[in-house]
Amino acid sequence: MKKRAVISTVASVALAGVMCVGFAACADKAESMKGEEVDKATWEAAFAAANFENVKIEMKSSLKAEMEGQSYKESEEGELIIADGKAYYKMHAEASGEGEEETEDVEQYESKAEGDVIIYTKNDAGNWAVNDDEYSMAFNGVNQYIALASQYEMFEYSADKKGYVMKAGAGEGVSLSGLGAVYKFQNGKLAAIWAEVDASMNGASTKGSMSVIFTYGGQSVTLPTVA
Repeated sequence: MKKRAVISTVASVALAGVMCVGFAACADKAESMKGEEVDKATWEAAFAAANFENVKIEMKSSLKAEMEGQSYKESEEGELIIADGKAYYKMHAEASGEGEEETEDVEQYESKAEGDVIIYTKNDAGNWAVNDDEYSMAFNGVNQYIALASQYEMFEYSADKKGYVMKAGAGEGVSLSGLGAVYKFQNGKLAAIWAEVDASMNGASTKGSMSVIFTYGGQSVTLPTVA
């Protein structure tokens, strides 16, 4: 599916700066939620690393692209949970086009030990095992939010979007037509992110959306038994 691969690249670039993974049935909630206006101190506190030490992040994305008369669809959904230095991550993705369909499922646990991240995935026998070749999707995934702590001046509140959007010309992340990540705060915390894309690149047009919902506290992760 060479053409779909090209469109996948378009979609990935379009959603870059929103989140590295796409994903759970939270799209309506993220879009309709009305975020609060916050000052700089509240913004910085909302992105403090401590907030992401016990958190659940539910995510969903869907994209539809057209190129040379062909249509392609992609969707991803899943969740990320961090608690007590341990993490769980799962993702389900589907793609279709040119009469072909593809699916992918990722599931892994992570734990921190002396600054290093240990990753657990299932081996070919279906047993959980330490996997040194996998990337930390959970702990590395929340770093993109922590990095926003110092970027308050790059964003402005939009009553129409019900949250904070990047100021025109402030930086990357809204460079493709129609893309705008909306960061929504409630009770002094980042509560949701909503984004839409309507872009054209290399002869392909891409439309889609992505939603992220955050739940703070009350989480737990039990690491699997390694065979």
